[in-house]
Amino acid sequence: ESYSSQDLTEAESIIDFDADATEVQQENRISDNLGKFSLYPQGITQLVPLKSIDLWELYHLITESFYEPQTIELRTITDATLKSEYKKNRFYYVTISAICSKRNKKSVISHSGLICIDIDKLDDIEPLREKLMRDPYTVFLFISPSGNGIKWIIRIDPALNHEEQFIAVSNYFFLQYSVLPDKSCKNIDRATFLPYDKTAYMPPALLADKGNFK
Repeated sequence: ESYSSQDLTEAESIIDFDADATEVQQENRISDNLGKFSLYPQGITQLVPLKSIDLWELYHLITESFYEPQTIELRTITDATLKSEYKKNRFYYVTISAICSKRNKKSVISHSGLICIDIDKLDDIEPLREKLMRDPYTVFLFISPSGNGIKWIIRIDPALNHEEQFIAVSNYFFLQYSVLPDKSCKNIDRATFLPYDKTAYMPPALLADKGNFK
């Protein structure tokens, strides 16, 4: 799904994502649930979460071997339809932007203050990955289950409109990296499948503080 020029130009008035930014505001404006989100069982049809986790727990789930077997298997499948079905049925997932009682917009309990941006179908993920590791907004970064995409997690303001902030972040990303993220990331209940990625990146200071950004 493509972005309109209006989407990209009007975003600047919604939130200030300056391409030359070197500092990021780190305010706790919501509740004790800031930075926490729902983890779900294997399979996209499983709509009731197992529990709430934070970035620190997510980092360890992805960098340790919990999801290694299905990640290896997925990357051996060449048929696109079979690959999609395998991913939907075999991977655990999170709603990175929210704690939900059930995965839908009406069942959101609280906003995490985070958003996950998907960049899919890259011919070579490493150049963009290296740039994002240096981006001042990055709080967590990992390779997608398929192996040809990147999941980029940053902070947003939980007190502001989620979809408008997504447009603003997309505008920043396009201006900075000349790449348009997956537009479906605008949904607060968006599912993010969890792969094994031993190279997943969290800024050292945040990692040392156990993912606590309050």
